[in-house]
Amino acid sequence: MPHRLAAAILAALVLVAAFNAPATACSSFMLETDDGIYFAHSLNMGSMDRVNGRMHINPRGLWKRGYDTPTMMGQTPDAGPTLIWQAKYGSVTNSPLGRENPDGGMNEAGLFIWEMGYCAEYSTDPMLPVLFQMQWMQYQLDNYATVAEVVENAGHIALDGWGWHYFIADATGDAAIIDHANGEPVIYRGETLPIPVCCNSNYEYAMDFLSQHEGFGGDIPITHRYEETSRFITGARLLREYDGEEPVQYCLDALDAMSVNVRWSTVFDLNSSTVHFTTNINKTPRHFSFSPVDFEPGAPTLTLDMNADGAGDVRSMLEPHDPAPDVANLAEILTMFLEDEELGRQAAEAHVERLEYVDLAEQYDIAGTWAGTVTASVKGEEKSFQTTLTIEESEDGYAGVVEGEAFSGELPLHNIEFDGGLLAFTSRDPESGELIRYQLHLTGAGIRGGAWTWDWWERKVALLDLVRS
Repeated sequence: MPHRLAAAILAALVLVAAFNAPATACSSFMLETDDGIYFAHSLNMGSMDRVNGRMHINPRGLWKRGYDTPTMMGQTPDAGPTLIWQAKYGSVTNSPLGRENPDGGMNEAGLFIWEMGYCAEYSTDPMLPVLFQMQWMQYQLDNYATVAEVVENAGHIALDGWGWHYFIADATGDAAIIDHANGEPVIYRGETLPIPVCCNSNYEYAMDFLSQHEGFGGDIPITHRYEETSRFITGARLLREYDGEEPVQYCLDALDAMSVNVRWSTVFDLNSSTVHFTTNINKTPRHFSFSPVDFEPGAPTLTLDMNADGAGDVRSMLEPHDPAPDVANLAEILTMFLEDEELGRQAAEAHVERLEYVDLAEQYDIAGTWAGTVTASVKGEEKSFQTTLTIEESEDGYAGVVEGEAFSGELPLHNIEFDGGLLAFTSRDPESGELIRYQLHLTGAGIRGGAWTWDWWERKVALLDLVRS
């Protein structure tokens, strides 16, 4: 069974009851005031009386290994990472499934990302690396500082999991919503995102419905209703009505006004580098601040149970990361699918161990010679050809050649870009003059991905699978 299909089935069985139930409703927004920018999110789970969540402070410089959903759930053999990278930025995240699987968060550059349940049709392009959607969010926080960077790279990784869309904002006040339809990212930003609010409905539909309400061009009274689109309308009204109130409390109150069944609310104060949060288990507002020293390479990963007792500044309650709570929280979810507590715990322990940080510097070095195959359809028949990729690094950057049975001689590489484990370059066939584009990625075991050219309107694709020679 193709892994993305397996992921969809597994996700439906495991999490549809919990994360996509009618009583589930998530909300995110950005509030800009004269004094600063605030990012807010609430998780609302009517189907669950308690949602276990932990805050994490993650330093930069850590090496990461990415995986797809079936591997996480223990339903396919562990074929190794789908992608490896090193975190450029530290972050503060919040998750019910443990470190590296955030529900959302903000990095030290001020990039914020959070999810809301919504239908998604993720890419099935075999050229792309696949990440479980929670780890995809961590990848954004690890690698990018701005919404512009996230948008520019939105199509370079395939997600799998269940239906979500994503609200993203940054320190400049730029914001975007990323949906996925027909395997492609759909971006709302700038003129197509006039109000920085995201709930669980299509943004265009929500804006059209908003235009029918009082104060936004229509005559329908705005009432406190908690359906998906009505929550968007309440959020839009509250952003418009902000008039100098204390902004953090205003954001928390707005999240409560938009939704019922709130299980946790989180507000990031960008200017003071402080995160504020409440949960339905401990409704007392709590907060802690973070500084550059928290994100220095070698700093410990710190964590805090969001439901724990405490009030006010809880910075002193942060403790070095312990994998045991991550295993317990993930095991609880996996047991729902496997219907076996022991198997659920075994799968959780295996996956938490996979995500432990190890030095991947040697695997991450792309300089050298890589050999393997390029596979393409030739006159309707799939054929594989031996291929060699050689890359050299100098003070001026990267240079290299690709050669083999599928190419007309030794083709120099141009426009080489390597970032976040993603490798892209071009070459040109000297006989046909065709420009060949390559989109590759490091897996830890080698380099995989694809190359393509255009023959009129038809995209001709070849898949590459290379190991260090």
